[in-house]
Amino acid sequence: DVDPKCPPLHEDARMRGVHPDRLRTELGPHDPTSMLRADLVVVSPGVPVALPQLEAAMRAGVPALSELAFAAESLPPDLPIAAVTGTNGKSTVATFTGQLLEGCGVKTFVGGNLGTPLSEAALEFVQVPQ
Repeated sequence: DVDPKCPPLHEDARMRGVHPDRLRTELGPHDPTSMLRADLVVVSPGVPVALPQLEAAMRAGVPALSELAFAAESLPPDLPIAAVTGTNGKSTVATFTGQLLEGCGVKTFVGGNLGTPLSEAALEFVQVPQ
């Protein structure tokens, strides 16, 4: 699955200044050893934790973070966050919460499984070394 608005990190203009060998985006079938060579694996919400390559990397000590946790680390520590979890009704509750907050004059971001991932919004706060 490729989103034309979200190029691989090594092609993303916002990542200029980061050595291209330090970034790798892997979509689709995974090379059995690529995760073992990683410093950190960021796992998309649709990827099962039981994926054999991911399990092997974690057993080998490679840290793995969800996309949400990875993005949250880039946000300012004093930024208020309302996260909605559960089995049913998340989209409705998240959308309604965003509408309520916007109605109160609060700048909001509603995303995740609703469209724009949190990591896309978090880029606003990332400082790439030059």
